[in-house]
Amino acid sequence: MTDDAELLSQYAQKGSDTAFAALVDRYLPLVYAAALRLVRGDEALAKDVAQTVFIDLARKARSLLGRELLAGWLYTSTRLAASKAVRGARRRQLREQIAVSMQERTTQPESPQDEGELKLVLDEAMSELGSDERNAVLIRFFQGKDLKDVGVALGISEDAARMRVTRALAKLQVLLKARGVTIPTVALGTALATEAVAAVPAGLAATISAAAVASAAAGGGITATLLEFMTKTKIQLGIISVIAVAVVAIPLAIQPQSRAKLREENQVLRQQVSQLAQAAAENERLSNLLAQAKSPASLSREQASELLKLRGEVGVLRRQNAELHAAQHVGKLEDQTAGADSPGSARFSLHLLADGPAEDAQQMTLSHTTRQGSTLEEVLYMQKTPLLDQTAIASACLVTNEQTGGPQIDITLAPQGASQLAKLTRENIDKRIAFFLNGQLCSSPVIRAEIASGKLQVIVPFPEEQAKQLVQRINEALIQ
Repeated sequence: MTDDAELLSQYAQKGSDTAFAALVDRYLPLVYAAALRLVRGDEALAKDVAQTVFIDLARKARSLLGRELLAGWLYTSTRLAASKAVRGARRRQLREQIAVSMQERTTQPESPQDEGELKLVLDEAMSELGSDERNAVLIRFFQGKDLKDVGVALGISEDAARMRVTRALAKLQVLLKARGVTIPTVALGTALATEAVAAVPAGLAATISAAAVASAAAGGGITATLLEFMTKTKIQLGIISVIAVAVVAIPLAIQPQSRAKLREENQVLRQQVSQLAQAAAENERLSNLLAQAKSPASLSREQASELLKLRGEVGVLRRQNAELHAAQHVGKLEDQTAGADSPGSARFSLHLLADGPAEDAQQMTLSHTTRQGSTLEEVLYMQKTPLLDQTAIASACLVTNEQTGGPQIDITLAPQGASQLAKLTRENIDKRIAFFLNGQLCSSPVIRAEIASGKLQVIVPFPEEQAKQLVQRINEALIQ
């Protein structure tokens, strides 16, 4: 068994990292030099190619057992890996470099001593030699061995090795000449010894050796050997067991959790779809009932008359209920309203509406009359403490609202009241306020912007004559 075969056997069967490192140290100069030529001098790419070759050697170590020489296999693997790397990088930096090299090859005169020409075609010509002849050239010139070592490596005598090397050089000379490089046999041997040698970067052997061994272990190339090695201690066996259990258990634990979560989300979505379907059915049922109630054809003449009568009575009751609430509220607000007016004065107050029931809020009902004459009621929650009262008023006048045609009271505030109004409207944008006149809730508009003019417009929900009396009483109270 040759030295190469022994080292390969130690690594493949016993997992000896030292043996593999020895192989890397022995053949890295050959592999790196060939890779450097094939990638046109790109050192970074040559390093990648060399690492790929030795990773491939580590992964295929078992299948290579029994091979006496690795030089030929490594050289062929280097050519294949470099060719693949060049194709992958062709669209990047190497495209221009290869284009320039090709242009120089066609425009410059051929020279037997042109090292660049020899670099371009040497490995292509080497690939056409027979395996025995290629191995002889690799060992003699690429590895720098003498003829005696060549014979030992090939298992032949020194004279037979000399004849094989001579025969290989002659064939190689013919192959190079066919590619445009003419060089004498003696000069070819010298050129091969020069071209085949390249300084290996420091630390590259150790890096490639570690990367190849780790990659082969991860890829399962020597899994059995690695496990056999790690089971030498109980602690390492425990570590492997824990890792194996974790690797298996974690996905098994995550998958049920994910499925349970998906089932819950699916159930919630189904419930929402069911609720939407029920709501749609109920909406359709109510729409049908409403359409039937509004349709004259669905009711007899007497029933329609009775329905209109009932609607009128409901409207009257709602207005009476609103007036009752307003009267009750006036009694509760009398001791909270600033100023001591005469018995005949008309009270005015402005309140901020709360979002909902609260301790400092009073529930009120505001009645709205639609264009069709029906009455709608809105429940409001008014803060008990007024923001403004009648003491802030400077004057009041009655006008007609342009939109409703009903009475409207325009109120001009005194300077202090105007300042208070500007502040409270500036601080309560998009909130609603309530106007009270003579103890009745008149309106509840939304504050859209700051009111700096000191003027208010209040639409009153009672007849014009009553509105005139209110304006008169407000102005008379201001004179007193």
